[in-house]
Amino acid sequence: MMQQYIKLKVFIESLGKELEPIDLVTRKEILENLEKQIIKLSHTNTLPLEKILKELGSPKKLANRYLVEQGIPPKKTGLGGFAWLLIILGSGFLTMLLAVLLLAWSFSPLLKINEQNGELVILGGLIDIKESQGKFKMGNIKIEHKNYKFSGNFPYEEGKHHKFQFQFANGNIDIKTEVTKDILWECESNQKMGGEIEVEEDTISFLPAGNASGLNCKLTLPEQLSLNIEGTNGKIKVSPLHAAAQIKLNNGLVELLLDSHKKYNFDASLQNGQLPSLPQDQSADSIPVKIEMINGKVVI
Repeated sequence: MMQQYIKLKVFIESLGKELEPIDLVTRKEILENLEKQIIKLSHTNTLPLEKILKELGSPKKLANRYLVEQGIPPKKTGLGGFAWLLIILGSGFLTMLLAVLLLAWSFSPLLKINEQNGELVILGGLIDIKESQGKFKMGNIKIEHKNYKFSGNFPYEEGKHHKFQFQFANGNIDIKTEVTKDILWECESNQKMGGEIEVEEDTISFLPAGNASGLNCKLTLPEQLSLNIEGTNGKIKVSPLHAAAQIKLNNGLVELLLDSHKKYNFDASLQNGQLPSLPQDQSADSIPVKIEMINGKVVI
């Protein structure tokens, strides 16, 4: 018992060091809440402490999502499927949903796909995506009708800019590529926020100015820009896909419209869900596409 307590304390202390960019009061609240919830879970005897810590991943990886939630640029790293739940739901709502998670963990299928209705349900309904209606729900977060809107544009310089990068926590991200010299965005959110562009060498990054959670964004991009899109939960759609792409999504739906006149070479990994037969053309002129998901569905 003492060894488990020491393991937990070491984990929490290491996480605290990784969360130093967050102010002291918020950081203390995060650490205390997380420690309480881990102890509560371990006492149920359903999830041993070792299992919980393993699912959370390393302190560095776990800190990444807390930083995103605080609007702080995260480090490039992945995160286990269990960790996002402890972060996104918040302390009040979290206590109630932990019980739901334990039931879902023991008795419910991890993922359900209803092809007829175009619905994707993950973790017993904690994540619910309705493709045809363009709706997404994660716990108490609904990406549907928003109160705040923001939009903007940024001039694209051909030959100078080659990559487009976007990171978010939860939301619907709809990307349209076409022949254009501007990057355009129209977004909605539950909270007041904005968006800005950051340019570093040949990479253009779209940075929502605030908590990048609960977004509904439509972006128009030059078709020759390669894509690097990373999210926690939600839906990512690209139509059509003309350039190289790297897409990471913990839980949700990735939908890609392919150009029948182009060749593609897919490298896709999905732990739980539905992965269609994807083209893997080895030609020199084929477009590389890498997809990494934990739970969900890929549609082409």
